[in-house]
Amino acid sequence: MEMDTVAPHEVQRSQALSKAAGVATNITAGQAFNQILSEIRTMNDVYQSMFHTLTEEIISLRNEVSQLRALPITESESNLLPALPLPTLAKFQEFDQKLLVENDLRVNLKNFLLRVGGSDLSAFTRLALRRILSDEASTNITWCGTNDKPSFQSFATFNVIKEIGFLRFSYATDIDVHKICQQHFLHAKDRINKKLKTKTKKVNVNGTI
Repeated sequence: MEMDTVAPHEVQRSQALSKAAGVATNITAGQAFNQILSEIRTMNDVYQSMFHTLTEEIISLRNEVSQLRALPITESESNLLPALPLPTLAKFQEFDQKLLVENDLRVNLKNFLLRVGGSDLSAFTRLALRRILSDEASTNITWCGTNDKPSFQSFATFNVIKEIGFLRFSYATDIDVHKICQQHFLHAKDRINKKLKTKTKKVNVNGTI
C-alpha cells in the first residue's frame, strides 16, 4: 500500500503556522499578565491611600477623646447628672426619659462616658453600663425584652453608650456592642451573688479574728 506523502512546502507551511500561533499565544499571555499586574498596583495604591486616611482619622479621634477626657468636670455637669449608678429600674427609666428631651443632659452623659476607662470596646462598654446602672437595676432589664422586663435597646442610654464606643474604638461594630450588652444583663444576677459571697466571706473572716 502506498502511503500518502506530504509535500515539503506543506510541512514548512504547517510549521510556520504553529510557530506564529505560539508567538501570538505568548504575546496574549504576556499582555494579560501585564494588565493584571497593573491592576494589582492600582489597587495597592488605592488601599495605601485608604489606610493612610483611616490612620489619620483614628489619630484625630484619639486626640479628640484624650482632650475631652482631660476636661475637668464642671459644677453644672455634676448637677445635671444624677447620683450614679442608678439603683432601680424606675430611676433609670426616669433618667432615660430626660435624655430624650434635655440636650444638656445628653451632652454631659457623653462627657462622663468619655472619662470611663477601658482599654478595649468590651471593657469600656461593661464599665459604662456598671457606672450608669447598678446590678440590681440590671436584673430588671434584658437585651431583647420580655413581657415584664424592658429591652435595653429601647433606651436612649444605649445609643449614647454605643456612640461613645464607636468614637473611642474605630473597629467597633453593632454586633460587638450587642453581644457585650447582652452578656452584661444576662449575668447581672450572677454578679450580685458573687458580691454577696465575697461580703459573707469577709464577715466570716473578720468574725474569726
